[in-house]
Amino acid sequence: NYAIHAGDEQKRNGDLVYDAITKLDGGITFNNVPVKISACIAESQGVVSVAFEDVSGDLNPNGSSTPGFIVSNNVLVKSLAGGSCQDLEENTCLSYCEDACLQTITVTIDSTPEIYEMVLANVSDTEFTIMIPQANDSRIRFGASLPAGAFDVSFRNNDGLAVYPNNVKIKMEGAPICTKGATILKIIEACSLDMSYMTITIKTDKNVKKDKSKWKVQRRVSKKSGGYKYKAVGLSGSLRKERNKKVNYEKCLKVTDCYRIQVSEKPKKTRNAGMDGFLHVTFGDDTKEVADWKSSKISVMAGNCRTKGIFS
Repeated sequence: NYAIHAGDEQKRNGDLVYDAITKLDGGITFNNVPVKISACIAESQGVVSVAFEDVSGDLNPNGSSTPGFIVSNNVLVKSLAGGSCQDLEENTCLSYCEDACLQTITVTIDSTPEIYEMVLANVSDTEFTIMIPQANDSRIRFGASLPAGAFDVSFRNNDGLAVYPNNVKIKMEGAPICTKGATILKIIEACSLDMSYMTITIKTDKNVKKDKSKWKVQRRVSKKSGGYKYKAVGLSGSLRKERNKKVNYEKCLKVTDCYRIQVSEKPKKTRNAGMDGFLHVTFGDDTKEVADWKSSKISVMAGNCRTKGIFS
């Protein structure tokens, strides 16, 4: 039924992850077959990240012979591939992405029950989440096919908080034939001794889009004239697309400083002032939480502050 078929005959490695790097140097015809290529059996076995390079463009569904990559037909893989992706025919479980050029990578870590997912973040801070695969007794192996660019690599537990596994190893598999820039991976490691992760968890309500809700963290500094001012630390964002969700953010910050964590709405005189949810902050030994506030702005102080508390 298929000219090219990825399924249960393919090789798996000890981590129960597909490891079937195959090169076809011509000699394939597609006469009298209803489906040219399929990965549906592989998908049914939990393999959801497949990538084939079509150097000649012979499998391009629009007949243009433009080269590209054939990838698993799911949002994650197609988003990573970029380019213009078009679903192949039925019973293939694949899409064709023109002008895509991908480097397959594997990331291996020591097995730990805390790890739930690996997260890749590009320079635009767009996150791509890869769920944990099955593992053997000692190692967990993640895989992905990535375009050129820089990606931060981190790991989370089931609650969305960062976990820092031991012995993280990155391997670049065989290079593609297409021409591309470098794919660079940077492992996010634990904080240095004079820093600690500030972890912020926000439970939103149904009104965040209408209220234009947002959040930010600022460092408190003394003014020469007396009093304080606040400076950005690169930790902020919009909550407008996070309706009725629990979201987590974190970053390494100096433990000797004082920080203001603020959730606000615009306009200030909104009919839905406040939030039916909570703001939870953990920074070193300091923990703050406020829930179901009724003002358009709430601030929490954390860190090395003389005045610690919650302010509307």
